[in-house]
Amino acid sequence: MTTGWKGPRYWRNRPLEERLNNLRIPRRFESMTLESYDKSIGDQDVYYAIMTWLKNAEENIANGTGLYLFGGTGVGKTHLAIGLLKEVVSKVQISGYYIPTTTYMEMMYDNLPTIITSLYNPKKLSLRYGERFVSILQSACRLVPVSGTDQRNAGK
Repeated sequence: MTTGWKGPRYWRNRPLEERLNNLRIPRRFESMTLESYDKSIGDQDVYYAIMTWLKNAEENIANGTGLYLFGGTGVGKTHLAIGLLKEVVSKVQISGYYIPTTTYMEMMYDNLPTIITSLYNPKKLSLRYGERFVSILQSACRLVPVSGTDQRNAGK
């Protein structure tokens, strides 16, 4: 399967607007940023982990170190992942993609840093995809549990 992926050399001198447009973020998520994440109701520890990863983004990218955010429905995993993706693309001259799990599984051996969100903790993930997948994931990503209440249905 071809993803249309272009390496860092291509993106190094591309305008920020082009890099952001390349992210393929679904329309309903386009407004999500790290600034728009409500830290007062979200998970403070997760936000700190995201900001720490971002502070060391160039080193994490060079090492192929990603993040695996897991937790319940509506707790902010996708919001944080998209916000982080936008920040990384803005600060480091690279690009990225918003991709489904199946595409990631095909690309995981390329040592590309990846930000992943899931409802599955590592144990459930192992039951669904196998221990081998989880082992590879744990070697490639920092696992970050996200807790909180469903924000999509808050106030309804």
